[in-house]
Amino acid sequence: MVVENKLTDKEKTIKNFKDTFYNLYGVKLYIYTPLKNQSIISIKVFHDAALSALHENNPDFINIEHLSYRLKTRRFTIYVQVMCFLAVNAGHTKVDVGKFLKRHHASVIYSCTAIKDAFSTNDALILSAYSSTLKKLKNYVGSIPENNKSKSNS
Repeated sequence: MVVENKLTDKEKTIKNFKDTFYNLYGVKLYIYTPLKNQSIISIKVFHDAALSALHENNPDFINIEHLSYRLKTRRFTIYVQVMCFLAVNAGHTKVDVGKFLKRHHASVIYSCTAIKDAFSTNDALILSAYSSTLKKLKNYVGSIPENNKSKSNS
């Protein structure tokens, strides 16, 4: 029981949930959470990199100060989509990215799908926006981790 005393509240809640679920349904659950010591780049950094790339590649959008601005022009929306894709792949939740942009998480899901599709179809405009945003991001934070580690709470 010494191990039980060292568990955090979150770990205790997860353990109780798993035990209850197993007792009720006979199914063993495995739950994964991000590592505690892992640091991820803030959503604002992704936003600022995408906005800077937008301003550099589309000077007529220089007056736009935030990607939450509601503009339906493709030259603008692709930078929002790139920002969503990068932030989600860095470990942010779709809900958090959506809240930051004052959009529903479904818009973030669509943005991520649109970027993945653009990679497979070699959409020049999106690939250019993605490349420009990555350059700005690398200049701002240095190297970007390729994958995020997680640990099992099972």
